[in-house]
This record gives sequence, structure tokens and C-alpha cells, in this order.
Amino acid sequence: MSWVEELSVPLSIEIVAVICNLIFIIAITYFRLWGWYFGIVGSLLSSYLFYIETLYSESILHLFYGGMGVYGFLRWTVLNQHSKKKTSIIYERDLPLIHHGYIIVFAALASFMLGYAMYSQTDDVSLPYLDASTTMFAIAATFMQAHKKLSSWYYWIIINAMTIYMYHYKGLYVYTLLAMVYVLLSFYGLQQWKKRQHAP
Repeated sequence: MSWVEELSVPLSIEIVAVICNLIFIIAITYFRLWGWYFGIVGSLLSSYLFYIETLYSESILHLFYGGMGVYGFLRWTVLNQHSKKKTSIIYERDLPLIHHGYIIVFAALASFMLGYAMYSQTDDVSLPYLDASTTMFAIAATFMQAHKKLSSWYYWIIINAMTIYMYHYKGLYVYTLLAMVYVLLSFYGLQQWKKRQHAP
């Protein structure tokens, strides 16, 4: 039996999803509109995988990512129409500091409620509160990124760092490596967006 035949279905899905997600984040870093296609596919595959691994909040999150991928593609299309360049700069002003306070408080409360619901309603849920926290804050960060908010990268740095432990705990080692790469790419994406924001 070849090594390809020995690959389990979950591992095969994990590898394909990781490749799609990596292409997505690199493309988004450089404002490539087509990157959203890979984000949608990677999100749907990830949703199925996390469901198998009983990370239900994470599964819901990636299903949401799939929908946000469509929204992000449409939103960026509109933003790009206002630019002469194919890789448009950030058009919308970043959020005031007080708005970040609202986001953090709301996401924290929503994380607690979702974590408690998962803990009390399911018998096989893993890391319900951590899972819920990464889910709710990632939803907020995804909306900000779809609107090209520079501060979304700060959220992603923290979220991706949190998921390193969660994925390692569940034995999703390919995703653990992906999360590590995501942290580095989030720093890089932040710097790239800053350069574009201040470009003439």
C-alpha cells in the first residue's frame, strides 16, 4: 500500500485545507482578490474537520468563514472599483479606540455564553471556553478584515497564538504548524498593510 493510500481522510482534508488557507492569507496580505476563493474552500474543509474532532465552536466559526469569504470577495470588489490599482489600498478609516473596547467586551461576553452552551449541551466538547473565545474574536476580526481595517491584524496575531495550544491539544499537528505560520504571517500582513496605507 502506498503512502497516499495510508493517509486517513481527516489528515488528507487537513492537508488540503491548510494549503488553501495558506494561499488565502498570503494573497490577502497582498490584497489579491482571488485569495478569497481559496479562503472559502479552506474554511469549508476546516469546518468539516473540526466537526469530526468535536471542536464545535471552531467548526461553526469556519462555516461562518465560508460565508464571510463570499462577503469579503464582494466587499473588496466594491472597494477595488474605487481604485485605479488592482491591489487597492485601505480605503476605510480604522476603528476608534472606544469601538475596540466595545468589540472586546461584546466578544468576551459572547465567548462565555457560547462556551457555557457548548459545555452544558454537549458531552464530548473539547476546550469549550477557549474554543468559543477564538470563535467570537475571529468573527469580529473577519468583519474588520473584510472592510480592510488595519487593526484586524492585531486581533489575528492574538487569536492565532491562542489556537496553537488548542490545535496541539487535539493532536491536529498540521493545523498547529499552520497556526504558528499564521502568527508570523499576521505580523507580516500588518507591516504590508501599514506600508500600503501610507503609500502615495
